[in-house]
Amino acid sequence: MKKRVIIIIALFLALDLLPDKLKANDTCEKMDLQVSYTLMESIQMLISDIYGIPMDSILPESDFYLDFGFDWLDLFELCSECEDLYDVTITLEEIDELSTVQDLHDLILPKLYLPRCL
Repeated sequence: MKKRVIIIIALFLALDLLPDKLKANDTCEKMDLQVSYTLMESIQMLISDIYGIPMDSILPESDFYLDFGFDWLDLFELCSECEDLYDVTITLEEIDELSTVQDLHDLILPKLYLPRCL
């Protein structure tokens, strides 16, 4: 549970940097990267917390099925946790398309409120 609190704090810190502090396109790009990096770390921490997998073994290219031995129900449970934590919706069809940690990250990222430079 301690890791989940850290994940939530990290996301709030990252998202709190936003609109009023944007000055230029390069700043926006750096901030998007920072939020993205924080999201990846939080997903890794969540996987580690729920399934007991060491953090250093959870890489963006890690395959849920081949590397972690997940079955579909494990992935469904992880996605349900992500829905609660990030306040997003993940459909069953989207879960079927997931295979790596990066896939999950790329699915969640656009569903979060992130500013986009004009």
